Amino acid sequence: MAERKFPIQDGPSVPWEFMVSHEAQHKKNHGGQTLERMAQRGGLGATEAWCCVNGMGLWPTHDTKEGMAKAHQDWIALAERVNREWNDKRIRAEVLGACIKELERLSEEARGFGFDDDSLVISNVKDKLKELEPTSSGLEELLEQAHEAALPHAAEQLVKALTEGGEFAVDSPLVKVKQCLEALLREAEIRGAMDELALMETERGHRGWFAFDLYEQTGARLKYLKDELAELEKARASEGASK
Repeated sequence: MAERKFPIQDGPSVPWEFMVSHEAQHKKNHGGQTLERMAQRGGLGATEAWCCVNGMGLWPTHDTKEGMAKAHQDWIALAERVNREWNDKRIRAEVLGACIKELERLSEEARGFGFDDDSLVISNVKDKLKELEPTSSGLEELLEQAHEAALPHAAEQLVKALTEGGEFAVDSPLVKVKQCLEALLREAEIRGAMDELALMETERGHRGWFAFDLYEQTGARLKYLKDELAELEKARASEGASK
C-alpha cells in the first residue's frame, strides 16, 4: 500500500504521520480545521506548513516577501530531509520484518529436526530483532551477535532477506549492513576452510608416502586463507577507525 502524503501546494509533500504530530498548531493557525479537512481542500502552502511544524503562527512570517521566500526555501529543505528519513525508516522496518519472518521459519525448521539448541538461539535473535529500533547501526550490531553465536546460516538468510527486493540505493544505510554481513559470511567460510585444512595437516602422518605433497598443498591453501582473513580484519579495523 502506498504511503499517504499530506499535500503541499507549492512544495514537496510529506508523510501524513509527520504532520499529525503538529495538528494542534495547525488548528491554532487555521481556525480549528483538522489536517484531514485541509487536505480535502488541497493542503497547505509551503510557508504555512513551515510555520505549522515549527510551532509558529502565520504572522509575522507572512509580513514580508523576504520572510515568505525564506520560509518556502526552508520548507523545501525540511521536506526533502523528512522524506529521506521516512523512506529509510520504512525500508528498515520492511527489512526487519523480513528478517523476523525468516528467523521464525528457521526456528521451526531447527525444532523439527530436533536441533533444540539452534532453535533457542534463533528465537533469541528473533526476539532481539523485535526489540530493535530500525536503524542500520542496531541491525549491524545484532548481526555481529548472531555471528558470534555461531549462527552463520541465519546470517546467510538475513543476507537473502536484505537483497530480496533488489540492490539498495548507493546512499542507503542498509548497503553498509549488507557489506558487513557479506564480510561476516566470508570470514565464517574462511575460518571453516582453515579448520578443515588444519585437520588435514595433523593427519598427514597417517597418509603414507604422498603426505608430503598433501602437506605442501594444504599449507599453501592455508596461507592464502590466512592472508584473506587478515585483509578482512584490516578492512574492519580501518572502517572502525574512520567512524
